[in-house]
Amino acid sequence: MDRMYSRHFNRRGNVERRLSIFADRLASHTRLHAEERAILGALTGKVEHLRAHHPIALAGDAAASVTLVLEGLCARVEMPTATKRQITGIYVEGDIPDLYTVFQPETNASMETLTSAVIVRIPHDVIRKVMRSHPALTEAFARQIVFDGAVTAEWLTNVGAREGRWCLAHLFCEMAVRLGRVVGNSFSFAFPVCQEKLGEACGLSAVHVNRSLMALRDSGLMHMKGGGVHVRDWKSLTVAANFTGRYLAPREPIRYLH
Repeated sequence: MDRMYSRHFNRRGNVERRLSIFADRLASHTRLHAEERAILGALTGKVEHLRAHHPIALAGDAAASVTLVLEGLCARVEMPTATKRQITGIYVEGDIPDLYTVFQPETNASMETLTSAVIVRIPHDVIRKVMRSHPALTEAFARQIVFDGAVTAEWLTNVGAREGRWCLAHLFCEMAVRLGRVVGNSFSFAFPVCQEKLGEACGLSAVHVNRSLMALRDSGLMHMKGGGVHVRDWKSLTVAANFTGRYLAPREPIRYLH
């Protein structure tokens, strides 16, 4: 695996830990009981170790499982033409980017790994069995899809309304929060994504990405080096990038079904 992501992978132990991260995410917006969290932690599926830039699913594929990211980074990719690519989402450990296929079992975009990664494919039948017996988990799954849509809407705004360097800065801010790496005003986190892929995520040419990264470095707010993002002034960076993170975190968990 990539150097910044390499570590011993204990199959069941790591699956449980990432499912715990996913359960925490659901619990952030839906009040879950201990029994329901335990059910999420016991979900099982097929574990796969994948190289960087490896396809996970193609747009229009019939889907029979959801994909839990255990390690590494994955991306949703749109290809409007044979030569044009647009990354419309980046997924980190604990994410299930295709959860919507439980309700509509056909992929609406292609998915691939950005780095070497480990995923687990959890069959739809397993998820649906849980939903039939625990309505609150159905509610939590549906609400997570709503929040995933909010992230997609923010990405659309980012690409369409921000200057190149601030589009990149907003992306880095989001990744820092979603990876749980914001510690104080100055910190670093692993993000081994090449400039070509950053361009695909922000709708920028390779030249524009390079110039934008240099501008961010010269600003003293942050820089990229050695597969990592090094933030020097988080508060000023979020202000400059117009990043609030409100679309990532609900005000408080709620629950309607019991």
